[in-house]
Amino acid sequence: LVAEVFGLTEGTQHDQLKVTGAINIGSALQVVGDGVFVPKVGEFVTLVTYASFTGQFAITYSNIPPARQVTYTATGLVLTW
Repeated sequence: LVAEVFGLTEGTQHDQLKVTGAINIGSALQVVGDGVFVPKVGEFVTLVTYASFTGQFAITYSNIPPARQVTYTATGLVLTW
């Protein structure tokens, strides 16, 4: 799965996968930036929403700093810088 993050606004500046039910995560997630947007400390994006989940992504980053925190909440995957 590739997710583009060019800003903080869902749908226009970053991708978001919306799963209406359960998701079984077991693949790679590549977070791709544009080389211009640099998230500030404390800024976050929700890249995946779901009703429930199992597993985790193997996350890599390209043209964007790695997130300081990756959080799998009850309803979504949040990257926080």
